Amino acid sequence: MAKIAVIDIGTNSIHMVLAEIQPDASYKILDRFKDMTRLGDGAFSTHRLSDVAVTRGLEVIRHLVTLAKNKGYDRIIAVATSAVREAKNGGDFIDLVAEQTGLTVRVISGTEEARLIFLGVKNNLAMSPEELSEARSRVTSARAITILTGAGISADSGVPTFRGAEGLWRSYRAEDLATPEAFERDPRLVWEWYNWRRELIATKQPNPAHLALAELERRRPDTFWLITQNVDGLHRTAGSQRLSEIHGNIWKVRCTGCAVITDNHEVPLPLLPMCRQCGELLRPHIVWFGESLWEEDLRRCDEALRDCDILLVIGTSGVVYPAAGFASIAKETGALVIEINLEPTPQSDLVDLSLQGRAKDLVPLLL
Repeated sequence: MAKIAVIDIGTNSIHMVLAEIQPDASYKILDRFKDMTRLGDGAFSTHRLSDVAVTRGLEVIRHLVTLAKNKGYDRIIAVATSAVREAKNGGDFIDLVAEQTGLTVRVISGTEEARLIFLGVKNNLAMSPEELSEARSRVTSARAITILTGAGISADSGVPTFRGAEGLWRSYRAEDLATPEAFERDPRLVWEWYNWRRELIATKQPNPAHLALAELERRRPDTFWLITQNVDGLHRTAGSQRLSEIHGNIWKVRCTGCAVITDNHEVPLPLLPMCRQCGELLRPHIVWFGESLWEEDLRRCDEALRDCDILLVIGTSGVVYPAAGFASIAKETGALVIEINLEPTPQSDLVDLSLQGRAKDLVPLLL
């Protein structure tokens, strides 16, 4: 039977799959290799592959080609995804690969990149189709499922993280404005910033990952709970109802006087919005820096984490507490923990299965 080697040159890893083509045109994966090369380190800000990354990438590709040939694989296909596709010197890198290995690297589109998941060569996806099928089976047969989502799932809808350089507004950082002290000092300034955020988020729509989670809830309403760190409200827009928005919701306001919480989608809001019930100043219904999460949300999250037998952790950095400790809580009670993220996180060594890729591509496949 024919044998084929496929090398996927991804943003974070270079991954090779060795497969055997069956008479019915299906395939059987015989082996796979992965190196966390980080070819795309810094590329999204500089739009170039660094010299260090290029050297590292070439070394890994040469090694994989030699390995494949030594195992008798003469047919070697190489594909490159987003890092090479979007880098200004991506073409130069491809030329160097051809010069040093004889491989003709095909740069694939984002759409085709998603399709290649089914071939087991998706960027950074260290699992075969058989393993994907097994993971899906575990999710389908789970007694209770809990989901934890972070900024990564909304990034696929174009929502910025509002951290670091992309979070700057009039030279202010989020940490300068999202505090009780900032609101007390200058509520007009804080509301200007939130109006800017609301206007931006109002243009965004749920992506396939949001929609897949909402559909999963519809299929199993009594054994599903979603915990999100995001405040953009996209899960609710997608149709999710059984959820804890542990950091709040930008489309809700809370009275600083009577504490009543109301939905409000007015864009823009008056710079000093007042409560219609008591006349006091309204604030965003957001957990600000220095504030504690709401006790009822924490209680419900703890209950969902201890009751589930599957925890999906999607698009979280794994560094913001208390959410960074949720995977450990679930594992204490024997839950299978599956992580989906663009790159490894501090939790990756803890989880049972770490899938690296975009949430909008991987979540619908898994569910």
